[in-house]
Amino acid sequence: MIKRLIVISSLILTGCSTSLKDPTLSASGYIATDGMMRIWTKVSGEGQHMRLMSVYTPYTGSTVSTYYEYSAGKVSLIRREVQTPDGYPKELMRLDSEGNPSFMQRQLADRNEQLSADDILRLKYEEQRILTTSESLDAGKIVLYQGYINNGEIITCAGETVNPVFSYEQQSWIEKRVRNGGFISLAWLDAPRGMQLLLVANENFCSWEPRLGTF
Repeated sequence: MIKRLIVISSLILTGCSTSLKDPTLSASGYIATDGMMRIWTKVSGEGQHMRLMSVYTPYTGSTVSTYYEYSAGKVSLIRREVQTPDGYPKELMRLDSEGNPSFMQRQLADRNEQLSADDILRLKYEEQRILTTSESLDAGKIVLYQGYINNGEIITCAGETVNPVFSYEQQSWIEKRVRNGGFISLAWLDAPRGMQLLLVANENFCSWEPRLGTF
């Protein structure tokens, strides 16, 4: 009888251990009226948000990167950077378990200053908007890929050689950029309705793209 109980207990423990899931990292994006948005979301095995990063590239102006960190499913840190030549401004806000700011600061090239009440509301609103958008895009199976061109082939940041099918206009634009020379990175969306080119740039997207193990 004792031996039978031990076997049953071990089966229960085995079942519990195998039910645990690893964190997942998803990437998506969309084309806005005045630019392109790329979003990465890390979710725990229990389904709670852990990290989120959005990269907004306007048609004119500087790219804005925003990083979110979560604790027990609630946002605990927001860090926003505008990718200007001098790296400023930068905004940082930490939040307690009740969602109230415990630290907040805007870093400028020559000084630091406190965030205003409107700044706090803006950062909180953007976090909720990006989070909701990310969930909708994931539900719609809209997946973001980034990669680069090497000897005429497209290599994803994961190291896979792929052959995405773009429209004639998009493919022509890629070929024109390749002819101009330099390192060429691509960002594109793969959706049930087809593929959509987001960005072509002379920079290495893979050098900063989030990875599951380090994000």
